Amino acid sequence: MSRYGTVALNSAASLLTSVVQSSEPSDLAALANNAIAAIPGTYAVIDLALAGAGDGTVFTITIEAGLKTDLVDGGFNTAPSVICYAAATAEELLIQHDAVVPGAGNVADSQSAGSSKGQLFMGMLVLGTPTLSGATGTTGPTGRTGATGPTGSTGLDGSATNTGATGPTGSTGPTGATGSTGATGPTGQTGSTGATGPTGRTGSTGPTGADSTVTGPTGPTGQTGATGPTGATGVTGQTGPTGSTGSTGTTGSTGAASTVTGPTGPTGNTGQTGATGADSTVTGPTGPTGNTGPTGQTGSTGVTGPTGPTGSTGSTGTTGSTGAASTVTGPTGAAGSGAFIQSAFDSLETDETTNSTVFATLLSVPIVVTTGPFVLVSASFAASSTVGSFAVDFRLLFDGSPLIGAAEFLAVADQAAGGALVFRVPAVAAGAHTVALQWKVNTAGRTAQIRAATVPNNEHASLYAAETTA
Repeated sequence: MSRYGTVALNSAASLLTSVVQSSEPSDLAALANNAIAAIPGTYAVIDLALAGAGDGTVFTITIEAGLKTDLVDGGFNTAPSVICYAAATAEELLIQHDAVVPGAGNVADSQSAGSSKGQLFMGMLVLGTPTLSGATGTTGPTGRTGATGPTGSTGLDGSATNTGATGPTGSTGPTGATGSTGATGPTGQTGSTGATGPTGRTGSTGPTGADSTVTGPTGPTGQTGATGPTGATGVTGQTGPTGSTGSTGTTGSTGAASTVTGPTGPTGNTGQTGATGADSTVTGPTGPTGNTGPTGQTGSTGVTGPTGPTGSTGSTGTTGSTGAASTVTGPTGAAGSGAFIQSAFDSLETDETTNSTVFATLLSVPIVVTTGPFVLVSASFAASSTVGSFAVDFRLLFDGSPLIGAAEFLAVADQAAGGALVFRVPAVAAGAHTVALQWKVNTAGRTAQIRAATVPNNEHASLYAAETTA
């Protein structure tokens, strides 16, 4: 629906339409004003519409102009102009609106729209004066003419000798009845509502209040920067071969009886059963415990007998000498599933900037694949802008072919936004390959920066590649 006028579509040339787009307010306004200035003088602008567009923070302005000879009503006789502004919340949008309202001139319209992902609002003021008027209704039909009145009587004849005086003129007959009033013509269409007048200027700021004696609430903590990727685990070294067992040392002489109970030695092998000797008057040592038989039924608990004394422990024999080290290296074990083979890494050490709208290489690392077949690629980055309200794009490449990308929106100047990319490249042939991280701005005239040297705790870029078997 037209906001400022109506045009009759009498031919393909009756309506002229153009559309501009940008994610940055001043750039969007400049594009729209240039498009308006390019409209031929035989046309008048009848509509300007602001809308969110695309998959992100891009906005469009649609401009429509009607051929002046086909205008039904309205239109700007003098070309209008626009001012655009942006903010992240409705409250901030109102503040930006009040800041850009001009001190003089006419404001014809004020519009706002949200981005497709809800990250940004864009506002637009239309400056100028459209001509608005309703169409004139048709003229009603003319009433019928009244009937003619009767003719007055003829005067008396004069004498024969003299011409008699002319008789008086007969009285005028009555006026015929007035014809009925023609039907009233239909009411003309109501003209479109005139543009809202400009908002009054903001009143002067009141005097500053006295210093508060109460400490204000602490501001919110800033967002934690993105965690960089975990470095790859180093390769585990091969286990050396086990040395040969040393020879058994000679048995030491029996030492004097110890006065301290030593640890119980390991149970020796069961010896052969000797011949039955005469009944001993001394209780012999307890034999080794046999294998546990099946559990029988629980009998009644017997009386616990007295515990016999613990025998003395013999002295420990001397330790044998260590055997000579093996001169043969054991075989290398087979690589496990998903084994790490090698890696390559690089990170940004200096401050870098770009204002290119075409991808440019930021970091690049070579890797010579031995067996593959996979290469794991990851990157981490945090960038900022010199002027806010635009996005910067990043992407990973393998041998010059794009793998995966991401865009981060830089809303405020010098405030970093971070991100990361991870991709596993399959079926990589053995040989030399190159992994790269590229970046670009998506709005001409804007500059992105990574101040890796100046603010290394806030901004960085790193690139990692690893050869793996799975």
